[in-house]
Amino acid sequence: MTITRGIGRLAAAATLATTVVSVLVVAGPATAAPSGCNTGRSTGNTTWAACSSGTGQYRAYTWCDAFFARDYKRYGPWLSPGQGRSIAACNSSDYAYDYGYATLS
Repeated sequence: MTITRGIGRLAAAATLATTVVSVLVVAGPATAAPSGCNTGRSTGNTTWAACSSGTGQYRAYTWCDAFFARDYKRYGPWLSPGQGRSIAACNSSDYAYDYGYATLS
């Protein structure tokens, strides 16, 4: 019974050490995300996103309402702040709704 407890404590200590090392490795240095971002609809089937400052990248996304079909999601290209508008476009006969932007630090 003492041996089992000792192994359990050893396993718990090893797990804790692994968790601490994992957290330290994953955390890494702090980075800034894009900021000064805006989004909007250009036409009935096209949306856009633009960010003016910060670092990292951003892109537009939109859900598309397909008439008598399953809705789908479209994405614009990844851009860096200051590069202009990322455009997400649905098929020409579909309607863009629930749009916004995603960022990468």
